[in-house]
Amino acid sequence: MKLQRRDFFRLSSLLPALMTIKSGKLWAKKNQEEVIHTRLSQRANKTIDLEGSWELSDIEGKLPDALTGSFYKIGPGTKEIFGQKLKHYFDGDGYVAKISITDGKAELVSRFIQTPQRMKEQSSGQMLFDEFGTAAPKATREGRKNQPNISIFPWGSDILALSEGGHPAVIDPLTLEFKELTNFKGSLPKNVSFSAHPKIDPKTGDAFAFGIQQGISRALKVYRMNAIDGKCEELYSLNQNHVFMIHDMAMTEDHLVFLIPPVYFKITDIIFAKGSLADALEFDPKLGSKLLVLDKKGIKKPIEMKLPSCLTFHHANAVLNGDVLTLHTFTSSDTTILDVISDWNGPVRAGMTYPDLREMKIDLKNKKLLQDKVLCTEHDFPVFNEKRTGSPYQYLYMTGMGPEHDPFALNRITKMDLLNNKVQSLGMPDQRVCGEAFFIERKNAQTEDDGWLAFMGYDGNRDESFLEIRDARTLGFEARVWTGIYLPLGFHGKFIS
Repeated sequence: MKLQRRDFFRLSSLLPALMTIKSGKLWAKKNQEEVIHTRLSQRANKTIDLEGSWELSDIEGKLPDALTGSFYKIGPGTKEIFGQKLKHYFDGDGYVAKISITDGKAELVSRFIQTPQRMKEQSSGQMLFDEFGTAAPKATREGRKNQPNISIFPWGSDILALSEGGHPAVIDPLTLEFKELTNFKGSLPKNVSFSAHPKIDPKTGDAFAFGIQQGISRALKVYRMNAIDGKCEELYSLNQNHVFMIHDMAMTEDHLVFLIPPVYFKITDIIFAKGSLADALEFDPKLGSKLLVLDKKGIKKPIEMKLPSCLTFHHANAVLNGDVLTLHTFTSSDTTILDVISDWNGPVRAGMTYPDLREMKIDLKNKKLLQDKVLCTEHDFPVFNEKRTGSPYQYLYMTGMGPEHDPFALNRITKMDLLNNKVQSLGMPDQRVCGEAFFIERKNAQTEDDGWLAFMGYDGNRDESFLEIRDARTLGFEARVWTGIYLPLGFHGKFIS
């Protein structure tokens, strides 16, 4: 067979990657004794130095014929920058992996998001910018890094990589190449951050997001995202007493719901650069948590009320029936989880309080908490059929936390029937961890859970990552696609058909 010129260059570009894959597997075998004391969660979120595209042929089971689209997964791709070890779970340059499924075949594309700050560090050969939890050396420090490594969001014909540390990074959905940092055509001010969890209204198609304004007001800015003109319309600017740590919001049919924890950044520590942003976090349970309910049209006065103190990262769904709001959210009673993720490379601190799924019922008219009960313990990362956003729903999927000695070795996917209070769990084998699940609805679905559940995972014995696809109704096995390489397990993802 004659080798064409384009095939020669394609093969030449892949040789270093293939060599890296081979040596990576040999390293895992030769140095098994060295890594045995490394936590599985650390091995599933270590540094990667490989980028490229590959056809994936190692498939167990059979990929569903009707499943077509791309799974995007994002997370930190570095845990060390030119000799400087990164301290925090959230630290590291953004790295995106995309596994595309078409006609029963799979292809992988993965690469770093080459933001201007990453490019500057790479060309200088030294750490220049503060990560969220790791300050750069004083001799080279040039400010804070906007690190798009938390979440993925489709926007027009592009993909937004989100960080909460600044404006979104626009990347090409096919090649994953970085295009620009966007301010939505000038509608997002320079000093306002942008949420890692925008929401799409399934009935209107409108998207909503929020950010925090730097400065004296510490305002919570809430936006409607306009996909037609590419701009953000400000709905609310609400001054706050502190720069609170707000990671997520929930959405009813007509409202946006915030549960603001009493965790905030100490401004003086930030101004005088006493350390990283993570070092500046303060927890004051005396403040309590604040429920904030906003009209999606930006017309009505916000509803505010104080709730018992808790830490929350992620919400599931919210439904408003008359004056009673039902909110499903994941909370912890203290901030010990922040201590663990802030000292990612250190020994695990005993006694971390795990997040639990809570169902809160709140009378908004009389501002009264009617019910607050735990539905499921030691879980997070909620997923459900997004067509049910803001509406009554029956099925919630979530990811189970790991054991006390390695709580972020996520080890099970759980399906909860909220109407019948039934729980079904899919546990991971030994030395295998999973990430946040994707729910993909079948075409012409007959029920709310008629579709597939998929998740990225990492196998510590093989030092290899995989995509697993399950029947969302039964959690029955359908297919497992092995990537042949290690990919950072990371945080959030998105399936785009």
